[in-house]
Amino acid sequence: MSDDSRSSLNHEEAYAQLGALALGALDPAEEQSVLMHAEGCAECSAELAVMREVAAGMPENPSGGVMEPERSRAIRASLVERAGRSATSAPPVNYWRTFSIAATIAIAALGTALYREYSERAALSNAVAARAAVTDSLERVLREKTDQLAAITGRDVRVVELSSSGVRAPSARMFWDRATNRWTIYAHGLSQLAPGRAYELWLVTADTKIPAGTFKPASDGTATFTATYTLAPLELKAIAVTEEPESGVPAPTGPIVLLGTADAI
Repeated sequence: MSDDSRSSLNHEEAYAQLGALALGALDPAEEQSVLMHAEGCAECSAELAVMREVAAGMPENPSGGVMEPERSRAIRASLVERAGRSATSAPPVNYWRTFSIAATIAIAALGTALYREYSERAALSNAVAARAAVTDSLERVLREKTDQLAAITGRDVRVVELSSSGVRAPSARMFWDRATNRWTIYAHGLSQLAPGRAYELWLVTADTKIPAGTFKPASDGTATFTATYTLAPLELKAIAVTEEPESGVPAPTGPIVLLGTADAI
């Protein structure tokens, strides 16, 4: 063996990097330096040839992160055969260096398999979380729909029809669940409001007009609004909707948009 005078590496340094060279893990400057030494060193040149042969047997993209069984057996047989041939003619270090490449291949394959398993588990975890979020959302919608259905179909629910006069007049229906003191109004044909304005719901008794909250219509003129207020069945005389400031007022100030009497209930 002899060192090439053109290389800045001595024999031990170059020999230690032959595996990395065979696997393409060196930068161009390092690769050139090791190659320059190997050109003038018979031992390094032979060792590099063995390592390149083993590295060439590695699949570039092992499916599933694991080498195919046939390829794995072929590489192992080649390594064992070469190790047997060189046992009597080459220093022991060559035998172990050759098998170090096999170990590198095994570690790389194992690392790829573990990374793929981790990625698949992460993807599965994300999918489960997304599915749970969708399930929670659907359950929430179902609860809301169930509550709405109960609010308009319960045994103690009473209905008040609200209407208005004029062309394309809005209309509404109030469902009063006297068992839960829940008021639910469904309105149609409502006009869009100026900024800072809203519709306000009023529960009218013989003595006062009770503000029950404000709401705004959707772009199609529909609106659903729910309020909770305790009121004796015989106290209610009418239900009204007026246009008011967005924050609401304690007593009506704007025009009546919808009105319905409660005499029938």
